[in-house]
Amino acid sequence: MNGQVALENPALCGYDRGGKPGDCRRFPQAKRRRLIWMELLKAVLFGIVEGVTEWLPISSTGHLILLNEFITLNVSDEFRSMFDVVIQLGAILAVIVLFFHKLNPFSPRK
Repeated sequence: MNGQVALENPALCGYDRGGKPGDCRRFPQAKRRRLIWMELLKAVLFGIVEGVTEWLPISSTGHLILLNEFITLNVSDEFRSMFDVVIQLGAILAVIVLFFHKLNPFSPRK
């Protein structure tokens, strides 16, 4: 990722708090990189929580909502909704791949 990501993200640049376009340029390049890495680490943490709680008999979506209360991703609401869908799709696909032969009625391994 390059520094352009921080320039495009309104939450990282403070546009959502009344900032103007170009305000993000006040951050040094190193600070913008740190902000981007922090968001990536948060996304990885959300993925780990989703992956672990998908196997529990309680709502993994609820865990993501609770985690978002403590560790907020600095993204738009639309991106957040899409992030939740994609991260849950990944967990569902992992379950399908793992149990493919049990779910497939034509599997020779049954």
